[in-house]
Amino acid sequence: MKRAAPLFAFFALASVAVAQSTSGTITDQNRPGLGRDGATERYDVTRPADWATATGAQRLGPVAPVVHPAGFVNRSISYDAQTGAETIHQTHNSIPQMSDFVPGTGGNGTIPELAEAWGSPSQQNNVTAYPWRTNVRVFFTQGGGSFICSGTLIDARTVITAGHCLHQGGGGAWSTNVSVSAGWDGDDDAFGSANGIQLFSWTAWTSSTDYDWDIGYIRLDRPIGALTGTLGYGYNNANSHFTGNTHHHAAYPGCNSTPGSCIPSFAGCPNQLYYAFGPFDTASTHRLGVNLNNWSMTGGMSGGGEYWINGSGTRIVYGVNSTRQESGCFVVQNGFTRINQTKFDDIQNTVIPGAYGSSLDLIPLDVNSGATAMVGGRLPSFDVLFFNNSSNNPPSDNYTFDVYLSTNTDISTFDTLISSTGYSWNFGPQSSVRVNSNASPPRIPFGTSSGTRWVGVINTTADANGSNDDTDGWDAHQITVIPTPAQLSYDSNIGSPLGAGDDVIINRSLGFTFTWPNGTTSTSIDIDSNGRILPPGSDGSDFTESTAELLSGPTALCPLWDDLTPDGATNTGDIYFRGTGTRAIITWQNVQQFGTDQDFTFQVQLRSDGRIAYIYDSRVDGDAIIGLTGGNGATGSSTNLSGQPATNANTDTLFEQFSTNSDLDGLVVQFNPGPNGDWIVRTSNSTIPLPPPATNEQIGRPCTSSFTITAGVFGTYFGSACMNCWDNNVGTDLGMGDDTIVNTPLGFSFTFPDGTAVTSVDVDSNGRILPPGSDGSDFTPSVAEMLSGPSALYPFHTDLSPNLGGAVRAYQGAGYTTITWWNVPQFGQTNAISVQATLRPDNTVTYSYRNLGNFTPDEVLVGNARGNDQSDPGESDLTALSSSFTNLYEFFDVPGGDLLDLQMTMQADTTPRMGNPWELRLQGVDPNAAVASLLFGFSNPNANLDGLPGLGLDGCMLLCNPAVPAIPMVLGTETASTSIVIDSSTDWIGLTLYAQGAVIAPGTTALGVELSDAQLGIVGY
Repeated sequence: MKRAAPLFAFFALASVAVAQSTSGTITDQNRPGLGRDGATERYDVTRPADWATATGAQRLGPVAPVVHPAGFVNRSISYDAQTGAETIHQTHNSIPQMSDFVPGTGGNGTIPELAEAWGSPSQQNNVTAYPWRTNVRVFFTQGGGSFICSGTLIDARTVITAGHCLHQGGGGAWSTNVSVSAGWDGDDDAFGSANGIQLFSWTAWTSSTDYDWDIGYIRLDRPIGALTGTLGYGYNNANSHFTGNTHHHAAYPGCNSTPGSCIPSFAGCPNQLYYAFGPFDTASTHRLGVNLNNWSMTGGMSGGGEYWINGSGTRIVYGVNSTRQESGCFVVQNGFTRINQTKFDDIQNTVIPGAYGSSLDLIPLDVNSGATAMVGGRLPSFDVLFFNNSSNNPPSDNYTFDVYLSTNTDISTFDTLISSTGYSWNFGPQSSVRVNSNASPPRIPFGTSSGTRWVGVINTTADANGSNDDTDGWDAHQITVIPTPAQLSYDSNIGSPLGAGDDVIINRSLGFTFTWPNGTTSTSIDIDSNGRILPPGSDGSDFTESTAELLSGPTALCPLWDDLTPDGATNTGDIYFRGTGTRAIITWQNVQQFGTDQDFTFQVQLRSDGRIAYIYDSRVDGDAIIGLTGGNGATGSSTNLSGQPATNANTDTLFEQFSTNSDLDGLVVQFNPGPNGDWIVRTSNSTIPLPPPATNEQIGRPCTSSFTITAGVFGTYFGSACMNCWDNNVGTDLGMGDDTIVNTPLGFSFTFPDGTAVTSVDVDSNGRILPPGSDGSDFTPSVAEMLSGPSALYPFHTDLSPNLGGAVRAYQGAGYTTITWWNVPQFGQTNAISVQATLRPDNTVTYSYRNLGNFTPDEVLVGNARGNDQSDPGESDLTALSSSFTNLYEFFDVPGGDLLDLQMTMQADTTPRMGNPWELRLQGVDPNAAVASLLFGFSNPNANLDGLPGLGLDGCMLLCNPAVPAIPMVLGTETASTSIVIDSSTDWIGLTLYAQGAVIAPGTTALGVELSDAQLGIVGY
């Protein structure tokens, strides 16, 4: 699915000038349902049905030399498995060399091979570890039969194997139904499988069965090597390289590959990987041989790569298993076909490059999201790998994708969209990145049925191939969706009787700490026989319930406060107690109201998580008070508990007083503590799910903001706005760790505020730029250190940790140099920020901020300083483009209440709770803003507005599809605010809301419109 960035959000701003209200109300919203499209999955593997009993392919030796007819020219040849077309490829005449190789990817030298001799191969059970996972089981049909071979991944989409696994040779036919599975152990659960869509060999094999050319390559439809890593490949013309060095070989043997052979099968065949090593006994131009003393390397191992490990730990494939020679019941020699320079050149120039186009093509792979998730809750985790399936080397950029929940493994837009998100990355050709949102995974929508589902993604960044943008089949992640917990129900295991008499208090230990409505805590409770539960020692028994006593007395729970007689003359009732360590169960069983003879039962359950449940049988008598209170002068009045859910905002008291029998017979009343000392109560039977708490989180990033500090006469510094000054050429990684200094050249002379002229600068990983050698790294910003220390630039001085992610990068442009802290997290945090400083020969410096919306409160110092014990002119408001003498700085002490206003960000002062206002606030609003508006809707296009002609909105994101006209916000001092009243209907529980700020402020962008990041809210109690 491809989509362009919509612009209607900006047109909606036109309505702001005539709008009158400063708040909006949500009333209705269409919500998507689960769907499926039933189409064939992209990677539907065509493995033979009888693969478990397929013959292990391997040719018998000895091998006789082949004499080709006069005029024969050996060329590489390929077969298109989809069209059946053959193509003869051109010869590559490279300059002869002694040796060459191309390294692999994904774990060179990380897991050592075991020392097993050629004649005693060993089982390798950890097939998901590198390098074992680069070995694949190859399945195919040939001549009407099913066969298995082995192979090795030497590229994300290329497997090297034996020629006879792909073509019969001697003028025969190509194999069909070719597929491969990495990390095979009887299934492809580890990495999935891939189809062979194009097969390669050489005409010397396909036309003449020349074993010198018994070698082939499989081009895959799915870049499985991006998940497993690959081995390198190469050639070496020195025979001594093979006879004088240890070489390694891993492959999958078949079972009894020769009918009637007395050679035994390998244990665990055909699903067991085996490994052996040693020097070769013979080496010729095209062939390698190993002399064996017992059985080894039987059918099915054909095509397995032999490799050498160089001094750097790089594994390089130099040939493939080809033939075996038998003597009686033994294999006495195994032959390998060797890669020479011609084969190497064809692999490097024809086989591998042909799999990749020149335009960016992103393929998502391998979604992971945990095993179970609750309806309305977040996935346990989320990550996905994106592979650049092209030779294109784009600059660092932003990319987007959608996350879907599906009833099958065919991920499509017919499924349920649960998240739209993005990431920033600097892709190289055929490179990949794993994107995760474990800090804030997508949610399972309310209304989703429980059961088995699949989580998948669709790439939404425009690229060269829209047909491979979804994670079908194995790449989708199976997850079990479980329902939200039902309300607590009556527990028949009521514990032990307390022997309660009339008008008594009985204390019991809970086994956990319980929080009372007024915020106090205790580890035991006083049980009043008259239907109350109190903190220890707070009150005596009371049989005269009243609202006045409820509000003025101690904090209390009142499951049924009335004149009760658990030991009445006509009944055998009692109060029972059972504690489990996390739950306390108090049951008034067969009690009576004083003066009556009707028995009834009710139960209280107290949970260590703060939940409280009152559970009533089908007959509840009495003119009682039911509810809870903070007491001690609380305020409140009787509320209809049976008409819930409802909240009693900003109070700790919620109750109902009955003048006659209550209407709660046979129901459950459950209280859940709210975030502000209030309560949500649900009265129902035990089958209705509990509503979730309302939540909100900051998402996306605001428009990039920039300002320039210029040195004037007499040591004065001036701040000025800089439009679209972020440079996407973030340059090369300086390789910085935590708390480090790296010197980098500028390419020109730059003068620091104290007059020090330099041609290079020291870059501090913690967001400073200094003259060379003037200071060490510093992660504790302070004004005192700034004034007494060296002259310095402070783009964003705080405790940053490039060792945990992102990078500090430098770029020399035409007459300027940028230093960029690119997606660098704060110490102890997972969110990353991007800050850039641009230095110029005229001694101006521009600071640009790309995603400070991810910043977690901390101390930050921004500006320029002369240092060296200069006087302190005091802080300036940098967003007001101030001027100052000697120093121009602002110190943001966020925990103390200061606002980090270097970018316009959307803040939520409350959560979107049913029946309450969702209060939203923009901070960092441009001082020249004329109008501020709220874009409000139910979906997030996550549209990158970079490059839209005429708008100049580079660095901006559209994060909300407005469902209503733009809502005016009230402008304050660099702030703007409004509120959205959330509907109180339970139909709105779990609804996802998006809110983004927009201001009209001349000079911020070419359009004069600036966008904030956004708030994602989930409606709840």
